[in-house]
Amino acid sequence: MVRKVRKICIVSPGVLPIPDVLGGAVERLITMIVQTNEIEHLFDITVLSCPNKQAIVFQKNFKHTEFVNISSYNSDFVMKWSNKIKWHLNALFDRNFIILDYVSSPVNRYLRKNSGKFDFIVSECSNPSFCSSISKKVGRDRLAVHLHGNLKSSQRLETVFGNVFSVSDFIKNQYSVGSSLPKERLVTIFNGIATEKFSRRLSLSDRRQLRSQLGLSEDDFVSVFCGRIVPNKGVLELIHALLSIDNPKVKLVILGSSNFGLGDFGEYPSIVKKLAEENKDRIVFTGFVNNDEVYKYHQIADIGVMPSMHNDPCPLSLFELITSGLPTIATKAGGMPEIGNDETTIFVSMQNIEAELKEAMLKLYKDSSLREKMHLAAIERAKDFTQKRFYNDFCNSIDRLIELNEKVF
Repeated sequence: MVRKVRKICIVSPGVLPIPDVLGGAVERLITMIVQTNEIEHLFDITVLSCPNKQAIVFQKNFKHTEFVNISSYNSDFVMKWSNKIKWHLNALFDRNFIILDYVSSPVNRYLRKNSGKFDFIVSECSNPSFCSSISKKVGRDRLAVHLHGNLKSSQRLETVFGNVFSVSDFIKNQYSVGSSLPKERLVTIFNGIATEKFSRRLSLSDRRQLRSQLGLSEDDFVSVFCGRIVPNKGVLELIHALLSIDNPKVKLVILGSSNFGLGDFGEYPSIVKKLAEENKDRIVFTGFVNNDEVYKYHQIADIGVMPSMHNDPCPLSLFELITSGLPTIATKAGGMPEIGNDETTIFVSMQNIEAELKEAMLKLYKDSSLREKMHLAAIERAKDFTQKRFYNDFCNSIDRLIELNEKVF
């Protein structure tokens, strides 16, 4: 029996464009879905995004995805101030705030006009206002919200969305407390990455060259951090742990900015940059690095570190570090123990993080055989991280829910 190619719509958060030319974890996941769908073509996909000249060039290469760029997403003045407010709210309350409610009207307008076109709609953000009107029109069971952050269930959310996708069991279990949705409509879709990108290796000469460009010597022991430069990612705690190690050969490379590819702002990244500058013999701060180039920096490192100071839901950076074959150190919180395991990762606690980071870094520095053992375990673990596995889980989940809806009706 030939499988019917159904039509689905993915509503992006509307802050960064699809494809992910300016970065962003959610935008990366959406990009992976549409990329793999070009090969597998399990769905005809429509993606609602915000306009960006570079992204629009790439959008033209997709045959099985239609991109609808809604201009209201991208007012320079509003974006500038809303992003500043959003950054501070995220840092203060440890939540992924979506404050661009003003865009809900054009999104709702588009969805209402095309309500009969889609078999299923996935909102890649937790703001119900994006989909409230279409939910009333077609029924909430045809809509899912994909949770990428820590969020508790609410009547407002479940009035709009009859299905919840979560990026980890941690997020699903947290959401399920107080939720009225049946268990079959609460689905974990474990994140994935482009493993072929991060399993690439640099030649010895290229590794030496990049180390040299960054001011690192061959005998330096290098830890790498990749992520947003915000308080809940634990960058300052990592710096303090590093500087407490009385060995000038133990060094740190920091990749990232406070606001993806849109530029830094805020006091926190300024403090991080200042500390890096004051200790440039021990710390290299690169700023934002395009995802296609990140693997190179992994390959010049000896270990990777994810010192999150919150219940990180399912950070792609940890997937990427492990796929690169790096022994890792990560906070035992959120969804991170679902990504790494005791063979790939040394887990530390938030309560005593600086001391435990120092101890873990020194342990790996002194024990090359342990690093090799963790390297091999990381390569094996990464077999579960593939982009195709993530895409198949995403598509199979939607197929099951569509079939469930058809049985109900």
